[in-house]
Amino acid sequence: MVRLKLSTFIAAPVNAVYERVTFYGPDGPTNDEAFKKHYGETKERAGHVYLVTEDAKRYPDDPPELISWRCTFVYAKSRNMEAVDSTWADRRDNFVPEDDGTRWNVEWNVRTGWLRGLTQIFGFRVWAHKRMRAKMLDPVKEFFEGGSVQKDDD
Repeated sequence: MVRLKLSTFIAAPVNAVYERVTFYGPDGPTNDEAFKKHYGETKERAGHVYLVTEDAKRYPDDPPELISWRCTFVYAKSRNMEAVDSTWADRRDNFVPEDDGTRWNVEWNVRTGWLRGLTQIFGFRVWAHKRMRAKMLDPVKEFFEGGSVQKDDD
């Protein structure tokens, strides 16, 4: 299995970063509409584990491509998104408190053979790494740097 990783430091409390990234709080979704828009339709729920289905088509004219995810939320620590009956990569987000902020680590476990895996690692390092950071990590970082959230005194 191939692992692709991204990481960033965000100068904000771990619970605030977790909720911003996952739309999930200590008691469940922080906003039902935002949660549904981000994850798709909830099919089942057992505690903090959700089975959701989203349409992952790339372009509006494409036929629907439904993907199911088993999302496990461990509040303010991790989110695990396991692709169900799919070749899509599983994803794990970890949120680690650090001095004056949070370390957000994202890891994808890609289901592929070793040769294709090496190609994917190379492509990720050369092309996708910077683009994914700009589209996924940087907006969260910029949100907190913009002063939109107060720090906890914990």
